[in-house]
Formats: sequence, structure tokens, C-alpha cells
Amino acid sequence: MAATVLGALFVLSVASLEHYRFVSTSANERISRSLDIAVEHTNKVFEEIEILFASVEGITRKQSSESLKADQEHLHEALEEMIGKAPDLRAIWLFDRSGRPLVTSSVFPAPDLNNSDRDYFIAQQGR
Repeated sequence: MAATVLGALFVLSVASLEHYRFVSTSANERISRSLDIAVEHTNKVFEEIEILFASVEGITRKQSSESLKADQEHLHEALEEMIGKAPDLRAIWLFDRSGRPLVTSSVFPAPDLNNSDRDYFIAQQGR
């Protein structure tokens, strides 16, 4: 009788171990596929951002803060159109060197704010 119980326990142990390995392997494969999809999406978003940076630079190159502010309505419309074609991005804001918005894609006219104390602005000042 003890041999029967031990035999059954052995068979159950081996079956449990095999099932654990199968479930673990399946989970690892699913995680790997999900990570691949996330990496691909992230790369596409960064490509989108690079294209957007190039486009914004193209329409603002060699313009002073004053000329950007003077042409704010036209630039707002152009930026708004760019954002409309980039579903993963929400807004483009252009600031002068003192942290004041010159033009945005989301609001016209650009609000009178001072962003010079914001981390995202401070991080870009040395560039």
C-alpha cells in the first residue's frame, strides 16, 4: 500500500513539475512578445518625435522670438496640423529664452506664463 501511495505521489510530482515548466515557458514567451510590441511602439513614437522636431525646426529656423510671436496665428495653425497627424503626441509649445510661450499647437494665443522655473525648461537651458 505504501508503494502505491509513493508511486502516485511520484507521478503527481513529475506531472506538476512538467506543468510548471510549461506554464513558466508560456508566460515567458508572452512577456517577450509583449515587450517586443512595446519596444516597437516606443521606437515609432520616437521616430514621430524626430520627424516633428525636424518639421518645427524647418518652419521656425532663423526666426527671432519677436518674429515667431508676430506670426503666432499662422504658426499655431501649422503646429496644430502637425499634432493632428501625430496621434501619440498632444501638443507643441515653443518658448523664448526667458521661459515665456511664443506659440503653441493647443492654445491661441499663447498664454502669458513664465515657465523658467519648470524642470523641463531648466533641463534645456544649457543646450
